[in-house]
Amino acid sequence: PTVPGYTANTNVPSLTVTPDSKDTTVTINYTANEQSIKINYVDDDKDGATIKSDTLNGKTDEKVIFNINVPDGYIEFDVEPFPTCYYTFKANDNTVFTVHLMHTIDITSEEKTVTRTIKVTDPTGKVTTVPQTTKITRNVSTDKVTNQKTYGDWTTSSFDSYDVPTIPGYTASQSKVDEVTVNGDTTDQVVN
Repeated sequence: PTVPGYTANTNVPSLTVTPDSKDTTVTINYTANEQSIKINYVDDDKDGATIKSDTLNGKTDEKVIFNINVPDGYIEFDVEPFPTCYYTFKANDNTVFTVHLMHTIDITSEEKTVTRTIKVTDPTGKVTTVPQTTKITRNVSTDKVTNQKTYGDWTTSSFDSYDVPTIPGYTASQSKVDEVTVNGDTTDQVVN
């Protein structure tokens, strides 16, 4: 008899039976057929493009360990249909698995230091320098598959206002340097 997914090891030959024929026994063994399933890895960040395929091999009714090998730079998002840790091969119509992947995004912080230098010149010509520094940051998201970077908005900060010292008998060109908001477009400044 035929057993789906198995191959008999021998065929039973036809025998001519005569009065002198003795009883015979024929043993038939079945060997499980080779089977395989395909595991497709698709990039959901690129409209489901297949990035690689693996094949899992076994034999009919064999239970094998089901491993998902996520490529570098990706994270597993979903598997259809969702497997257990094992897969048992069927005689036919074995499942094709689709592993949905997303790009790993590495988020780091970038820092920028901005300096405002206030130079105060007294009546003798002596220059006093008052440096003001502040730091602003922004997030940088790096796609680990494409290595493309996406930059977030800079934080904001400010330079404090500065009251110019008074010198008896003299009038300063300005009595104060105003507070200034610092953002990603702000460059180093010098105020005389």
